[in-house]
Amino acid sequence: IGSSSYLADVEVILLGKAIFDRLDIPNIKLNLNSIGCPTCRKNYQDALREFIRPNYDAYCDTCKTRFEKNPMRILDCKEKKCKEMNVGAPVILDYLCDECNTHFSNVRKLLEELGVEYEIDSTIVRGLDYYTKTVFEFVSGDDGLTVLGGGRYDGLIKEIGGQNTPAVGFATGIDR
Repeated sequence: IGSSSYLADVEVILLGKAIFDRLDIPNIKLNLNSIGCPTCRKNYQDALREFIRPNYDAYCDTCKTRFEKNPMRILDCKEKKCKEMNVGAPVILDYLCDECNTHFSNVRKLLEELGVEYEIDSTIVRGLDYYTKTVFEFVSGDDGLTVLGGGRYDGLIKEIGGQNTPAVGFATGIDR
């Protein structure tokens, strides 16, 4: 809490990785994305709505409810027909402003320098508007389930009544 630096993002990702390494849990992979800031995310959401609009009626009811409020959530729909219609959708990384692009580039560069393997997954989104920039998931290679998810949530503290304060973190569970 309190740092807007990409270094904090990397530190939290490394903490998540250390958990799996320390517990000797094999076959866990890191997936990474950026969802930008509210400014560049709005431009992306507009482009995504235009992509979805021609097939809107064919999407599931959940996706239809997400269309206006947060169309990015349509990208993580689990319905097969929706996934198929999402193929070829615009990618958020193409809409990042200079600041968000630099932040994400720095995260990736440092992870690479540290020898941390990752894959870019442009379908990682968060359903909560307070998330910004870096988002990530550690996924089981055995069953494809996310076992730890996190990211930067610079808008959270302000949303619950505090001052505008940058933050980054993750959540995990033991049930999977």
